[in-house]
Amino acid sequence: MAPSNVLFACTLNAVRSPMAAALMRHLAGERIYVESAGVRAGALDLLHKGGSSEDLIQRVREHLVANALVSIS
Repeated sequence: MAPSNVLFACTLNAVRSPMAAALMRHLAGERIYVESAGVRAGALDLLHKGGSSEDLIQRVREHLVANALVSIS
């Protein structure tokens, strides 16, 4: 049985869950009800600060390096 309701949740409902909800609405049309929500209030995450795509790439790199998730040579 297909779901009749889908809820996408991310930290602040700033980027990921609205994007996922929009994609699901596009794919499913009116067959299901789709909504997005944030699970906490607070400052927007680094993906929602705006700016150019180059700015976003730089912020992501800095985040990954600062949290020792990658090593960039």
